[in-house]
Amino acid sequence: MTPPKQPGSEMDVRQEKEKKEKVLREKYVQLQMFLQQMKKAREQQETFDQQITELESVKESLDELKTVKRGTEILAPISGGLFIKAELKDAEKVVVNVGASVSVEKTTEEAAGLIQEQITEIKKYREQLHQQIHVVQEQTELLEKEFKRIIGKERGQEEGE
Repeated sequence: MTPPKQPGSEMDVRQEKEKKEKVLREKYVQLQMFLQQMKKAREQQETFDQQITELESVKESLDELKTVKRGTEILAPISGGLFIKAELKDAEKVVVNVGASVSVEKTTEEAAGLIQEQITEIKKYREQLHQQIHVVQEQTELLEKEFKRIIGKERGQEEGE
């Protein structure tokens, strides 16, 4: 006949320790996922910031174009970092790529309006992303506290043994 289990027996202690280790592993994986989400979101936020900066620069260029006189020699971009000298024929109209290799002629005012709409849209997405980062950051902080609490209990029990 086996003796009845006593509370705090070696087997109970081992099972409890394994259970805590499993919880700690799960919490650690969850914490790593949150940290990865925050990293990706911050990278996306940086991309949005770069896009906004570029679009604001384009908008400024469109505004400056209004002051340039017909016949003025300008540098026209033909590719990233590649320019040709050209003579300005019309500062009132620009050609805008609207997607799918389709370009349309717009006034500089219309083009500036399109650029502003893009800036506004990106800022909206950036704000939504900022809110998501805040939520994930709060979840991460709670998880870190829980992680520390569990580890603290574990250490306290080991010191008491």
